[in-house]
Amino acid sequence: MKAFIGILTFTAAMKDNHLTTIELFDISFSGTRYVSIMSRYRFVFLLACLRFDDKSIRLTNRSLDVFSPIKKVWNLFITQCRINYTPGSYVTVDEQRLGFRGRCPFRMYIPNKPSKYGLKIPMICDSSTRYMFDAIPYIGKGTETNGLPLGEYFMKELSKSIHGSCRNITCDNWFTSVPIAKSLLKEPFKLTIVGTIRSNKREIPEELKN
Repeated sequence: MKAFIGILTFTAAMKDNHLTTIELFDISFSGTRYVSIMSRYRFVFLLACLRFDDKSIRLTNRSLDVFSPIKKVWNLFITQCRINYTPGSYVTVDEQRLGFRGRCPFRMYIPNKPSKYGLKIPMICDSSTRYMFDAIPYIGKGTETNGLPLGEYFMKELSKSIHGSCRNITCDNWFTSVPIAKSLLKEPFKLTIVGTIRSNKREIPEELKN
């Protein structure tokens, strides 16, 4: 299993994660770096059998939370991302789309993107090193935001580990608004933001638009 996870990690590091398993384990195409670890048939078998949840309570959990099949492992991973890195003074909040064509209840279809099918994951990264130290998958309409707009919810949840640190967050217009900027200046957040803002925001005066 360690070798299997190692292969998956290595394909990402080598930018090979878009290749088919036939290409990965073809010596003339990818060399011996994968086939020397295990055979393609063993890799495909483990990939087909791997599960991260309890089959006996799967349907019950999915009805409550569509992210439940992978949630436990995801939380372990994100916890390690947080505790093993201290971000610098400047961080970035944005969303990343991961190309994915498998079965997933919150898979998105965006026709004008290179990967038309994929998962949207808002994340916060260190601006200087690009290290991701927190992320929350977007699960669509089932996202519980406690009454907050989506952009504000993700901004405040993703920045929890740096609340009160006086850091600066750079973001795009999906996350930016004047109310968000004002609320982040206060306790317990104590954060500043720099970002583009949509011209149709009601808080922007007409004089400024002109």
